[in-house]
Amino acid sequence: PSPSPNQARPLFGQSTEDFQAWAATWPAINLEGLHGFPLWEKEVHDLLQPNFATLSAAFSTYAKSLGESSGDATAASMNLEEFNDFVVDVGLETAEYKFAQMGPIFTRANTSTKGAAGPKADTELQLHEFLSALVRVSFWRLNPTYGQQEKEGLGKKPQADFTPVPNALRLALNNCVLPNARTDADGAGFRQKEWKDAQVQAALRDANESLADWFKGLTLDPAVSSSKLGMAQWVSLLEGLNAVGGEP
Repeated sequence: PSPSPNQARPLFGQSTEDFQAWAATWPAINLEGLHGFPLWEKEVHDLLQPNFATLSAAFSTYAKSLGESSGDATAASMNLEEFNDFVVDVGLETAEYKFAQMGPIFTRANTSTKGAAGPKADTELQLHEFLSALVRVSFWRLNPTYGQQEKEGLGKKPQADFTPVPNALRLALNNCVLPNARTDADGAGFRQKEWKDAQVQAALRDANESLADWFKGLTLDPAVSSSKLGMAQWVSLLEGLNAVGGEP
């Protein structure tokens, strides 16, 4: 069984603030319905706790739209488009498991386990719901044809050999999320130095009208958003302009 809030203890090096946030978040994470639950619950707990600060920072970063600050109300929740950016950035998709198949998991993570007595579902994930979705996606990306897929609302598939939930989560964290997820710390130096540079600001003011016309002429991906670029399209545009991937 997983540790109860009264049994939970901070890890070595974990700040009091991070531990208190973790202790409040863990009990709200819903993992019911995944294969083997709750036999592996403590293993998942022990994988998430040491990485909670990084996962929280990544959640906050992707939950913020352009121009939002961390104090904005909408920056405390993640919509489907922002979840898509996260999935693409860290590389959670596989050849057999694409973002379109993650929709039911997003919806399930956003649904209260208390039924009508719980809060109504919305179109945004809170931190505990995001972590629930991450665990579920980690399992299904490695087990797309597992026999109990029907329980996740993804259709009945033939049973096959599968990767257990803790192993799948460990692989997703170590190979995808932890090395690739963006956090606000990544851009802190840029915002403090390059963005505030007088010449940079002057160049942006001079090009403001041209940039606005250029953006209006873009064909946005309707699967991501009708008003803003998704991360994959943004990277593709930069590559087309030779702005990334080459020698300066």
